Amino acid sequence: MGKLEEAVRSVNMEGLTWGASRLAPVEYGVKKLQIVVTLVNDLVSVDGLIEDHLCAAPMDEYVQSCDVGINQIYVAGNFSSHAAADGGED
Repeated sequence: MGKLEEAVRSVNMEGLTWGASRLAPVEYGVKKLQIVVTLVNDLVSVDGLIEDHLCAAPMDEYVQSCDVGINQIYVAGNFSSHAAADGGED
């Protein structure tokens, strides 16, 4: 599992940050690697990350499958007008 985590963390793209990880039991002594990743949607495609990096050679030597659970945070607002009203300082 150490080599798997090392291979996953070796994927480096703008807008991609790897976080905490753990080995979680599945069944019959089998474990899976769960790893937190933060993505900037405008820079990184989840499908592209999986298909082009995590399930492609040579990573496919370690990866059997990928499951993705997504929690999205949306930030909305007109930040440029806020900064202009404050004189440009935060």
